[in-house]
Amino acid sequence: MGRYILHRLALIVPIILGVTLVVFLILAFIPGDPAQLMLGEAASKEAVEALRAELGLDQPLLIRYGIFLKQLLQGNLGTSYIQRAPVLKLIVDRLPATLELTFFAMLVGSVIGVLAGIISATKQHSLWDYAAMFVSILGVSMPVFWLGIMLILFFSVNLGWLPVSGRGPGVIAALPAAFGGDFGPLIQGLRHILLPSITLGTGLAALIARMTRSSMLEIIRQDYMKTAKAKGLPGRLIIWKHALRNALIPVVTALGLQFGQLLGGAVLTESIFAWPGLGRLAVDAINARDFPVIQGVVLVITLGVVLVNLLVDLIYTVIDPRIRYS
Repeated sequence: MGRYILHRLALIVPIILGVTLVVFLILAFIPGDPAQLMLGEAASKEAVEALRAELGLDQPLLIRYGIFLKQLLQGNLGTSYIQRAPVLKLIVDRLPATLELTFFAMLVGSVIGVLAGIISATKQHSLWDYAAMFVSILGVSMPVFWLGIMLILFFSVNLGWLPVSGRGPGVIAALPAAFGGDFGPLIQGLRHILLPSITLGTGLAALIARMTRSSMLEIIRQDYMKTAKAKGLPGRLIIWKHALRNALIPVVTALGLQFGQLLGGAVLTESIFAWPGLGRLAVDAINARDFPVIQGVVLVITLGVVLVNLLVDLIYTVIDPRIRYS
């Protein structure tokens, strides 16, 4: 197992190199000059060229990529063109908000999806089954931006129950105060994150529900499940201990694969709810052609996806002890 983990970690290096090269080439050929955008249309050609030289944009593409790799090996992601701050600091400041949103979105999606899939599978061809599958199709079909706006209009504007936008104190940051008996910051953090997490987690819940249903139906028809019923084991024990555990492997696989899509979907969700995470940072950087920030955000997201997929492979061995890596 140790060798397998080291092997997977070693594969991160070529993956990171490939991703950085692709992103670097895409940014090099997209329209828009960062220096021109920073100075405005009225700036003189000499001023634009001077700023390009200051930012290093006058260097050949290969040299610029080599400088980027050299800085990356030193743990330096460069400096933001617009904010004139280290990219690593900007990402570290925004990363907790995105991780918090992604965690709660995965929590919403996995809990609702698994429960809906179990109910649908155990009550196949019933009203519950049809209702769960209809809602799951609806959840997959709804765009994130539309769902977010509808939730804001209903729960925030019309009912006034939840905040329209912003992060608030943050759920993780509010936990120490909650342990001390002050639940105010925690409640505020939960109120702020509820709508964004539902918006981001709805599509995941729909996917997990359909996958759980399909996997559960396949497991329920197996011979050992019939044997468990013949032995007189309680139905709930059969479903929760035997069927669900064996049905979880494809569900866990889907959760790992969807992690990257959740981070991508967080770009829209964070823009809608003014959530101060990596998504908003990336959108602002794209609009301003702030290349170092874009490269840094993509690099961090890529690293997160690779590590989560490694974690999923390790979780397989917990769910099914028969799985071994060499």
